[in-house]
Amino acid sequence: MKPENVSLMVPHQPNINILKIVSKKTNIPVDKVQICLDKIGNTAGASVPIALDWAVKSGKISNNDIIVMTAVGSGMTWGSAIIRWKS
Repeated sequence: MKPENVSLMVPHQPNINILKIVSKKTNIPVDKVQICLDKIGNTAGASVPIALDWAVKSGKISNNDIIVMTAVGSGMTWGSAIIRWKS
């Protein structure tokens, strides 16, 4: 999987600086990162499904898009998934 294949990254929303660093390190442009932190703050693990819902409702996700989702819990646990969106 190459960064240019990713349609949208939907990450845990701890703070904007971390999101920008992840964008840079993964070579996924920040405009392909779903950000809701600025509107609802850090909602911990719930930020991934919240951000995914916002992306779907705003039309940022289309059929067959490649979506990267990732979350971190207290720095001790983490999980990621790459999915092909089917609408």
